[in-house]
Amino acid sequence: MLLVNAFVESSPKRSISYRRIFYAFQFSIFGMIIFFPFQGYSITTIAFSSFYILVSYAFAFRFLKDTSNHRKISIAVRFARYSVIFFVISSIGPWSLGPLNAIGMGGSDLYFNMIYFYLHFLYNGWFLFAILALCFAYLEKRGIRYSEKRANRVLILFTISTLVAFSLSTLWVEPPFVVYICGIVAMLLQLIAFIDLIQLIRNVSNKIAFRSKLFKWITYGVFIAFALKIMLQSLSAIPSIAYEIALRREWVLAYLHLIFLGIVTPFLLLLFIRDYLAGQFNILIKWGGGIFIIAFFFNEILMFVKGLGGSFIHINRFLLIAAVGLFIGILLVNISFFRSDNKNHQP
Repeated sequence: MLLVNAFVESSPKRSISYRRIFYAFQFSIFGMIIFFPFQGYSITTIAFSSFYILVSYAFAFRFLKDTSNHRKISIAVRFARYSVIFFVISSIGPWSLGPLNAIGMGGSDLYFNMIYFYLHFLYNGWFLFAILALCFAYLEKRGIRYSEKRANRVLILFTISTLVAFSLSTLWVEPPFVVYICGIVAMLLQLIAFIDLIQLIRNVSNKIAFRSKLFKWITYGVFIAFALKIMLQSLSAIPSIAYEIALRREWVLAYLHLIFLGIVTPFLLLLFIRDYLAGQFNILIKWGGGIFIIAFFFNEILMFVKGLGGSFIHINRFLLIAAVGLFIGILLVNISFFRSDNKNHQP
């Protein structure tokens, strides 16, 4: 509900509506967590996942409606709205899997491409646009001026490149030549947008006051992970590399982990520290964050090595250790949240 808190004007009626949506999300997620490990793709898990998607539609409708009445729709609001739209678009992937299975195309190239469709628009659209929306919202609330022309160009180029970049996820099936062209165009647009974003950040960096050096370095780390994501996605425009990636599931997972564990999760951690701990790192945050970062790097290295065909003894056990480390790190951070005495929201 970070987007709601940042962009929707508070009112009792809206609070009740979003609270119901939040609880519905938690109910569907809880159901999938409980039943999927034991039943796989059963009727029960499909029902919970379908309910989750329907709830996401309710959220999208409500959010887009509540953010459409801004007198001036800022760059931050537009990023937020586009992120929600990408969230809705991503749902086409899961909806298509049932019919494909029904007509005997389960496990086909199209089947896997629809999975990639879902992951692409979820990770590269919903997650990253939401993060950029919150970053621009921070600048706007702090009164930090930036080039709206450049920011608007970043928004447009990232939007177009995200739409077209799905073609990069299909190169492994050796599609028609026009799809390769789309992939190259998406890569170029994304690189131009990223360069513009770097320039925009440079222009406002001296106006941003970091609460601590550690906060500053984690912020830099998130940006470096974002840059690495751009680089890796650009490399996938090369057909031979795209084919190799498709053959190595571990590399695909490592890329997804880079976005979710290397960008999204640390960004959420920074928001938590800023809003609930006044930008200060207590001992649990330091230990939890440190364990999480070490486990993240360990996990990425292991996934890369395994993708290369590495089969040293007990590699899966080491991956389990990395997963446990990630869990412990997040657990310590959550404990610090509940133990925090400072519950005042910092703007």
